[in-house]
Amino acid sequence: NSRRGWLKSTLTAGAGLAAFSFPATSEAQTTPSSVPPPLAHASQTPKPDSVTPGTTYISFSGLDFRPAASAATFDWASTNYCGIYPLSSATLYTTKLFLPERAKITELEFYVKHNIAGTDVYYLIGTSATGGSGGAIASATLSTVNSGIQTVPLSGSLPWIVDNSSTGFYLGWIPGNTGLNEILYGARIGYTGGIGRFQAN
Repeated sequence: NSRRGWLKSTLTAGAGLAAFSFPATSEAQTTPSSVPPPLAHASQTPKPDSVTPGTTYISFSGLDFRPAASAATFDWASTNYCGIYPLSSATLYTTKLFLPERAKITELEFYVKHNIAGTDVYYLIGTSATGGSGGAIASATLSTVNSGIQTVPLSGSLPWIVDNSSTGFYLGWIPGNTGLNEILYGARIGYTGGIGRFQAN
């Protein structure tokens, strides 16, 4: 399988990812140490720009992400929308992604506030199913300063066919700075097919 070989050769080559170690796919993600503030109203949730017919979507809140570096600190952003922002260092933040076997990942975008100098980096990360280093399947950068919510689509080796026996998946964010002008509100991934769904091939 050419993609499996490609992933194996790039697990330690992903820009900004080689320094981080990922758990085996069977391990659960760390639970938060505190409870985030609730949304004031459902209408305050950021709305994705569009949908593609025939595509299934999974949405993540910024509150789902955790820093890979144990010493990193962060806080909840609760003004208008709930999100997460770094306090101490611009390290990698990740959340685990579970998709049906043989699903085809077709699109991914992040929703962020980047109103400060620096460059954010966003990833769809593939890891060995047994854990270890990760490589970027898709990525994007953002340096445009804007006080509103920006939508950041990822590009790279998409579409990608899910093979859970060989690859674990994470969404990743490396903020370019710290503080309340650097907020991750969420992300949305789209896929088609998958075992247990129509058109699995």
